[in-house]
Amino acid sequence: MILRPYQITAIERIRAAYRDGYKAPLLVLPTGGGKTIVFNYIAQQTSARNKNVLILVHRQELLRQTIEKLPVSCGIISPYFTPDYTQAIQVASVQTLVRRLDRPMHAPDLIIIDEAHHASAGSWRKILAAFPNARLLGVTATPCRADGNGLNDFFDVLVEGSSTAELIDAGYLAKPRVFMGKKHIDLSKIATKAGDYDATQAAEMLDNNVIIGDMVAHYQQHCAHEPAVVFAVNLKHAEHIAAQFRSHGYEFHVISGDTDNLKRQDLISGLGTKYHGLVSVDLIGEGLDIPAIRAVFLCRPTISEALHIQQVGRALRVTATKNDALIFDHVGNCIRHGMPDDYRQWTLEGRKRTRRDVEATIRTLSCPMCYQVFRPAPACPSCGTPVQMPEVKEKKVLTEEQLEEIRHERKQIRRQIGKARTYEALLAIEKERGYKKGWAKIMQKVRTK
Repeated sequence: MILRPYQITAIERIRAAYRDGYKAPLLVLPTGGGKTIVFNYIAQQTSARNKNVLILVHRQELLRQTIEKLPVSCGIISPYFTPDYTQAIQVASVQTLVRRLDRPMHAPDLIIIDEAHHASAGSWRKILAAFPNARLLGVTATPCRADGNGLNDFFDVLVEGSSTAELIDAGYLAKPRVFMGKKHIDLSKIATKAGDYDATQAAEMLDNNVIIGDMVAHYQQHCAHEPAVVFAVNLKHAEHIAAQFRSHGYEFHVISGDTDNLKRQDLISGLGTKYHGLVSVDLIGEGLDIPAIRAVFLCRPTISEALHIQQVGRALRVTATKNDALIFDHVGNCIRHGMPDDYRQWTLEGRKRTRRDVEATIRTLSCPMCYQVFRPAPACPSCGTPVQMPEVKEKKVLTEEQLEEIRHERKQIRRQIGKARTYEALLAIEKERGYKKGWAKIMQKVRTK
């Protein structure tokens, strides 16, 4: 196996963690950085020392990808393969293994968990509990759960590899160019459900010809006939998107977890040859290595920074003919969560973010002509259009007397609101202090709960 320099460094850091007494390091390496190569090398080296290794994956596509890149023979635990429990290395579908824990498999000395941010799910927990003496190695690009909580109940040390920006500068990842849609999407009225935007409400807002037509226009203008992936909210939304692309002569098809296994293989292997694009519903958002993808269309808004990073990362892999990645953000995810190559400080405690945090995140400008999104600069890096830079206000330093006056004023406001016992009194405060219309009604509703 040929390892890149930064992969060798990552492996050395993992070895150092084990030498220091840690039992469950978690390797963080960006999407496209070759995590499968790294953990396959570790599995090969471990088995060469007469140790048993179990590699856990959660999708058939990832299982096949792991097997193809593993340079030694292995057992495969999956409904689509004949098992061989005598092999020192076992690559297992989590969903299958959890039902076969009674089979005569060698107890693993090392368990490698691909896409380790899923490790908190019930099936994973059951498998890990069955092999309490095994060391763990987790690998992921986003070391936090979907809700932003950390993984410190599974892993005991974080091992950081190179950042996305470093891999782009070294030529190992494609340079991203981000474009926004022409229509501003106001998500403030969409409810949240299970920690993210409600899928039904989001689909109703986004499933319209203006937004979908804008995506088709972007595709025609920037990357017509090149391999692309669209992330949709639900199946109905995805079908409408695919139909709109097909009506313009582009072969786009829906792919999801409900798609037949053989059809899924055909769609993924045919991307870039038989098919121009795939419209994904909760499937291609992580792990899957499809280097040919040139463009990603974001049409599923999310509060999850981890999901956002996984989705934009699908286009970052380089090929002999591709050195840039096009991200078409039609729902504002890059504005909420930052650019694909932003540096992120990860910890095992996670990066939990509230809806308010997400909506307050503004790190970019957008070009009024070509709609490229970029970090603050005097002109668009794509078309050269001058852009008005945001004003940087000088921070005013307040004296202690001024601070005391502000504290006193706030105290008076609290007292005034506390004494307002009726809706009419609250309404008078709303008008007197210039509060947003509806403030009095909200306050009255809160008090009567």
